[in-house]
Amino acid sequence: MNLLEFTQVQSEFFLLYFLRGAGFIFVIPFFSARGLPTQFKVALAGFLAYVFLIINQPLLPLAPMPMHQFVPMAIGELIIGLAMGFCVGLVFVAFQFAGNIFGYQMGLAIVNVLDPHTEEQVSLVGEFLFTVVSLIFLNLNLHHAFIVFFGRSFSWVPVGGIDVAGFDAGGVAAIATTLFITALQVAAPVVAALFMIDFGLGIIARVVPQMNVFLVGIPLKLGVGMFMLAIVVYLLDPVVWRQADRFFQDAANVVDSLG
Repeated sequence: MNLLEFTQVQSEFFLLYFLRGAGFIFVIPFFSARGLPTQFKVALAGFLAYVFLIINQPLLPLAPMPMHQFVPMAIGELIIGLAMGFCVGLVFVAFQFAGNIFGYQMGLAIVNVLDPHTEEQVSLVGEFLFTVVSLIFLNLNLHHAFIVFFGRSFSWVPVGGIDVAGFDAGGVAAIATTLFITALQVAAPVVAALFMIDFGLGIIARVVPQMNVFLVGIPLKLGVGMFMLAIVVYLLDPVVWRQADRFFQDAANVVDSLG
């Protein structure tokens, strides 16, 4: 199928597919980084639109649609794409939030770095975990799930079939719940170990008041925190796989409720 030989109907639906793909690509991790050229994002969204337009070619109508019908459909497709990218991207936010908890407990709350995705100052440990989870995603081929999720969205919500009235707010609540539970589960070992150190230093401060526990506590908490963080990263692969599956399921429920 040559782009230059598209009929009016094919051109209209190519633009609708492109808007859904653009909303999805511009929000999901890996591709939402502001340092990534916009031309590349647009080209990738166009490629996805072209591929899935060919797949769904037999389902296209024969007659073109009027403008007053096309514009609301275009807006709806963009909304669906943004919602899909936002929901599945929260799996990375969950681990980044866990890293923020790590950093606060380890005494690195004031140490921030520039996040290349948002170009904002974020926690050092949070950005580290975000990078680690991104590498794990690529290593486990979970980035293929983004394409599968995008393709299946056309069966959940056909082009132009968005129904905002059927939106399931409970699905969004489930995603938010999964986000916080994931962050707390990942952060729990480090927080527990550092709490025991604080508890022990508190006892020492009462028993040996002459000892400056602050000078001892800061490097001790940092060292133990780094050790526990290394253990967490080493055991992170199955956790990322399991939580990514949960996030994709919850995101699928949200998108399906819009159909």
